Parts: sequence; C-alpha cells; structure tokens
Amino acid sequence: MANVHDLQVPFKFRYCRYRERLQMGMELAGAAFADGVWFTAGVDAAAFREHAADLLAPALVEATLGEAVEAGSPIAFDEFEESYADRPEWLHVAGSLWEKKCADDVLGVAETLHERFGVRTVMTSMEAIPEEYAALPWVEARSEASPAEYRDALSRGDLAVCASEYETMARTPFEQAASGQVLLLRDEPWIYDCVPEDYDLVAHLDDLEALAVRAVERWDEAVAANRRLLDHVREVRSPDACGRRTYRDLRERVAAKVATYDVDRADAPVERALYDLAGTPDAQFALDELVARTAEYTDDGRPVTDRETYSRTDALYALRSLGYEDCGAGDAPEFVRTGRWE
Repeated sequence: MANVHDLQVPFKFRYCRYRERLQMGMELAGAAFADGVWFTAGVDAAAFREHAADLLAPALVEATLGEAVEAGSPIAFDEFEESYADRPEWLHVAGSLWEKKCADDVLGVAETLHERFGVRTVMTSMEAIPEEYAALPWVEARSEASPAEYRDALSRGDLAVCASEYETMARTPFEQAASGQVLLLRDEPWIYDCVPEDYDLVAHLDDLEALAVRAVERWDEAVAANRRLLDHVREVRSPDACGRRTYRDLRERVAAKVATYDVDRADAPVERALYDLAGTPDAQFALDELVARTAEYTDDGRPVTDRETYSRTDALYALRSLGYEDCGAGDAPEFVRTGRWE
C-alpha cells in the first residue's frame, strides 16, 4: 500500500531545494503502481489527478483514484477538554514557524487584538521562537515547548488563528479548537478536508485581522461556530472513522485476493503441515510454526518459503483459502479455522 501524505507538487518546491520534478514523478509513479493508495487528505488526491495526468496514462490515473481511499488523520478528541471563556483573554499561536505558516500575518492579528481588546498572546513551538516575536511586551513565548507547556497553553488559550498556505490534515489547529480555542482559518483548499464549507470563521489571508475582531465582538456567535466545527471534525477525524476506512479497504482487498487464489500443488506442503497442527476444529497455531513444519514435506527438507517461487504471503493466502483466519493472538500471526474465507 502507498500512503500518500503531503504530495510533493510544484508549488511546494520553493520550500526545499531537494524537491523537484523528478522526485514528484517518482512519488506519483510509486503510488500508481502500488497495490492500493491511501491518501491522508483529499487535497493530495486532487493534486495526484492534476499532475499524474502529465506523466501516466489516463486510464492508470483513473484506476488508481477509483480504488484509492482518503483515510484522514485521526485525532483522539477525548484527550482534550473543550471549555470556553466568557470573553477572550489569550490568543494561542502554536506549532512551527515555517514560511508557509505566515507567522508575521498571525502576529499582526495578535497585535490588533491586543490593541483593541487587551488580548495577550502565548506562543508555543518545538523550535526557537525568534526574538522579534518573543520580545513583544504582550507575548509570552515558550521556545522549544515541552508537551506540558503546550498542554498548559491549550487550557489557557481562547482563540487560535491558522494562516497556513497549505497543510495535509493539520493536527495542531484542531487540537486547539478541541480545547475550546475558537479557530479562525485562512481560506485555502486544504482546510475543507475536515472543515464544513459553511464554517463562519474563514477568511482570506488579508482579511483574517477583520475576522478576528468580529469574532471577539461577537464572541457567543464565534463559540457556537467553533462547536459546530468540532461536531463535523469529530465525524471526519475520529480514530474510529479513520480506522473504519482503512480496515474496510484492507478487508475488501484480502477477500478479492482470496477469491482469486487457487490452492494447487505448490501449496501441498502447507496442506500436509496443516494436518499435523490442526488436528481438532479449535486448534490454534502460529504461522512460523506451520512454515517450519512444511520442511518435513518438501523434497529438499527446507521450509516451503525457502523456495524462490513461494513466499510467506503465498502460505498466508493458502491458509485463508482453506478456511483459516489470523486470530490476532500474540506478537506473531496465529491461525484458527473459522471458514470465513471459504
């Protein structure tokens, strides 16, 4: 499976001198020729369609996307406490300060909020916060912030502003929202992978300052909007929702493979070893144990998987085709007969 996250497309090249068209082409081809693709975000699936069309056959591009899954990026929302202040006192600026984050614009919003409403700013980052920000009298800067410092800022903050040019299912802004920080977002395609189209607190980069002022002046409305946002994000990005997408895809792929796998003479050592290990209907055995036992039934006395033409995957699908299923016990695959795949 190809897990596509932050697809390297041309508008991102300027942020890293190692990114260029050859790298993009390799990533596009690698995804297209994999057994399947999980895109973390819909923006990457759209970018794949746009740029793969210049490199790969249209039928291959469409087939890849037709079977692909937009898996999402899970957030454990129950780890955060959603509570709101009666009036905002702190803006929380969190995360890296890379160019794409537009930190100068965010600090411009922060300055206006301080001048108009007395709102102070707490900054947390895993990297060093530049002195030009840290020295501002209304900023409390936590350079190289520890997890505890970040958690403290989550509980103190009332507002968050995300001005990123692009992200791939960003986590930090939505952790902030889940902690009761009213989230203001720059209007860019990436946000709509988990933000409803009608979310009220979205604006173009140049309009974020006015949006922040409006949010403070109409605080109850802003809080209500953030609550609605979280209802939607929880549906899209809960661990259960993301897990169901990938689990369903894997189950369907396994079922399709089993349906086309024909147990034949090459699998004979596996079948004979099964008679030894699965003598009763509820017998349970490890895959490694089965493979080792096949050595008793091969011409050269070696396990069947020592052949260049027979892999552990072949043994696995032979077992499934014969009605055995991984029961998930122990650190290594263990099998029991269920008849599920017959």
